[in-house]
Amino acid sequence: MPYKDKETLREYNREYQRQRRAGVNGRRSASKSGSHSGQPSPLFETPYRIEKAKDLLRILEDTINSVREDDMITSLQRARTLGYLISIGIRVIETSNMEGRIEALEQVLKNRNMSENKHINAKQMRGV
Repeated sequence: MPYKDKETLREYNREYQRQRRAGVNGRRSASKSGSHSGQPSPLFETPYRIEKAKDLLRILEDTINSVREDDMITSLQRARTLGYLISIGIRVIETSNMEGRIEALEQVLKNRNMSENKHINAKQMRGV
């Protein structure tokens, strides 16, 4: 136990959880080294609403453009990051295509069920 006093430990844990819920990086070493300033990246200042795969593609496009324009990273880091982001993009595109196909199938099934229900209701009204 890092703290002998239980109240101090409780206070530390409470503050740690509060910061974690707020999205503040709780690791001291990262903030001392200056690699994380606690400020959000300018890329993600505007909130994104993610509902479909195409929303992820928009975010991914912004991220890829940001990496391409970043002068603070080496060409090797840029290549690795872009390769990783592109592989994610391929999966998102596949998912997006699958979403469209599923929505089309759902619409066909919905229309089919509606026409079957009309047909059944028509039979019942005729007394068949």
